[in-house]
Amino acid sequence: MPNNTLRQTSESVTPMSPKKWYLAGIGAAVFVSLYSAYATAFFAWLTATPLSPAQLKRSQFDTYAWFCVLCISVITVIALTLKLWCLGKKDRRMRPLQTPAEVTCPASTPVNPLTPHKMKLIETICLLATLDSDATIYATHPWSTTSDAGVAVEGTDEERKLKTEGLRYFLEVSIAQDFLSDWKKTRQHPPTDEQCCKRLVEYAGNDA
Repeated sequence: MPNNTLRQTSESVTPMSPKKWYLAGIGAAVFVSLYSAYATAFFAWLTATPLSPAQLKRSQFDTYAWFCVLCISVITVIALTLKLWCLGKKDRRMRPLQTPAEVTCPASTPVNPLTPHKMKLIETICLLATLDSDATIYATHPWSTTSDAGVAVEGTDEERKLKTEGLRYFLEVSIAQDFLSDWKKTRQHPPTDEQCCKRLVEYAGNDA
């Protein structure tokens, strides 16, 4: 019974995150900095008062010692603050892109570009690798992940039908495939489908 209680207690204790450790360290270093600044000022003032040679030497030593502590604590505060900033920057870079509504991609089944196939743009990007490289992606403007989209070969009846429904040229499938392939190589972590879709929207609107 005591072992079970001890095990439950240990499991209920949540370890502190690195960010909290850095914050605690910064708080402690700031406290030491303030106290050592006060001690340095006090002993410096004391050396200006009438003292015996032995007392003056002691006060000068204390002033120097507390000044060294002050310098070390200030450097510690700066170092921990920079480390905390780098940690926060790394967390923001690694944090997955959050969206108000979760988008579920359909199963990766081949899409025949000769058959009208309307879906959301994010779904089209999920299926990008299975699309015919000769086809073209069309989507309602302004483009976003939730824009209606369709895939068709240019110059066909399917393309004309998509355009009559208000869909505009977005990107050729081959261009989108090549762009995402090159873009993924520059990233430290594999992007999500949502991130890929938003990057293509940015590319189609500004660079393509």
